[in-house]
Amino acid sequence: MRLPCIGDDKYANKFSKTSRCVVALTIYLPQDNLWRGQVGTIVEILANGQAFEVEFSDRNGRTYESLGLTPEEFMILRFEPILPNPKAQLVTA
Repeated sequence: MRLPCIGDDKYANKFSKTSRCVVALTIYLPQDNLWRGQVGTIVEILANGQAFEVEFSDRNGRTYESLGLTPEEFMILRFEPILPNPKAQLVTA
């Protein structure tokens, strides 16, 4: 899986604080006390891109859970529009 927030190197393990992917769970994990929709951050690529280490932190930045997830268990949160054509430009009035 290629993550747009990591950059061109598909399996780079050199994350900067600005390039970490923000994700939301798409499943409920009761054994880990994690609910669908909870927000976490990908901090490491596992199994050659087949899984990802995701940290869940509180508002003070303290990690309360960290676990490996497959791409089917989360969605990447995007904070800017995604243009269908990479050459297209967003026009604002």
